[in-house]
Amino acid sequence: MSTVVDDHLKAIEYKTKEAVAKAKKIMDATPGIAGIVSAIYTVSSDIVDIVEEIKGTISSEDKKEVAVKSIKEAYKLWDPNIPYVPEPLETWVEDFILDSVIPIFVDWVVTHNNDIGRFIHKA
Repeated sequence: MSTVVDDHLKAIEYKTKEAVAKAKKIMDATPGIAGIVSAIYTVSSDIVDIVEEIKGTISSEDKKEVAVKSIKEAYKLWDPNIPYVPEPLETWVEDFILDSVIPIFVDWVVTHNNDIGRFIHKA
C-alpha cells in the first residue's frame, strides 16, 4: 500500500466511523438482507463522495483504493450478520461482496456522478 493511500485513509478515518454508525441505524430501521443492501449502498456512496473531495495530488487509482479500503474497513467495523446464510458460506459471501462487488460499485458511482455533472474535474 502506498504512503499516499495510507495518509488519506487516516485522514478520512473519522468519516469511516460515521459511516459505520449510519449503517447500524439503517440496519435498526430495516433488518435483514434489505437492510444490509441498503446500508452497503448508502455507506459506499457516502465514502465515494468523501474520497472525491480529497484535495491535492492523488491519482484516480489511489482515490479508488482509498474508497474501497475505507468501505471494507467500515464493513468490518459494522460486521453485520447475513441472515439465513450459515458459516462458512457467510464469510465467502462477504469476501465476494467486498473484493468483487464493491470495486465495481465504486466505479459505477464515480461514472454516474461524472455523467450527471456532480463530480467536477478540473484539467
